[in-house]
Amino acid sequence: NTPAHFCFRFVAAVAVAFYHLLETAATRRHGEYGFLYQAWACLLPERLARAACLGCATHYVLSAGRCKFQNWNDPSTIPAYLEAYRDARSSIARPLSRRLSLFCARRAPANVARGLVDVGEYL
Repeated sequence: NTPAHFCFRFVAAVAVAFYHLLETAATRRHGEYGFLYQAWACLLPERLARAACLGCATHYVLSAGRCKFQNWNDPSTIPAYLEAYRDARSSIARPLSRRLSLFCARRAPANVARGLVDVGEYL
C-alpha cells in the first residue's frame, strides 16, 4: 500500500463519483450507489477495504430488496416509473415504444404481476 496505490484508488473513486453524478443527472437512476460506495471504501487500508466493500454490497442488496417488498407491489408504483421513463429528457432512458409503455402502465393486474416477479428475483 504505497502512496502511489492510494493516489490511483483516489483518482478512480473521483472518476466513479463523476460518472455517478452524470448518470444520475441524465437518467435519474440510482442503481450505481453500491458501486459508488465501494469505490470510496477502497480508499481504506486493504484489510478494512474488503470488509467495507462487502458491507456496502450487502447493505445495497438488502435495502433494494426491502424497498421492493414495500413499494413495488402497489399497483401505482410501476405506472409511475413507466411515466417517468416515458417523459425522460434523455433518449437513453426513454422506452423504445411510448405506446407500449402507456399500454402496460394502464393495466394494473399486469403491473402487480411484474412487481411480484421483480420481488421474486430477490428471494
